[in-house]
Amino acid sequence: MTANLQLVRGIRQVLAANANPARAEGMRAYMKSEMPCRGVQTPVRRRLVNGVMRSNPIGAKEDWRRSVLELWREAGYREERYAALDVAGAGHYKAFRTPDTLLMFEEMVVTGAWWDYVAKIRQGPGK
Repeated sequence: MTANLQLVRGIRQVLAANANPARAEGMRAYMKSEMPCRGVQTPVRRRLVNGVMRSNPIGAKEDWRRSVLELWREAGYREERYAALDVAGAGHYKAFRTPDTLLMFEEMVVTGAWWDYVAKIRQGPGK
């Protein structure tokens, strides 16, 4: 099984297409992030990611896990990591979030190790 490449590519494409360079540097500075930002604000990102998820549903848990990790591990922009968290926490993937997926979330906490990522994971998927 592989990541849902249409989902991953689709998310990256809509984030790039909706980039706001005028906001990007301010967002990066606010987060004190070395990873660049595209300048896509949270409500817009969520709407875009939800649209891509509707168009590219994931039918298998392992494909979901791989898609989340592909977005997370290969992120070139902070919004791609937020999108990984959006996919991980999507309500229609609730059944995929079982105790054996804790290692995925642990990886995200350890490799992200920044308050906004960890807070999102800590508060629970879908919040």
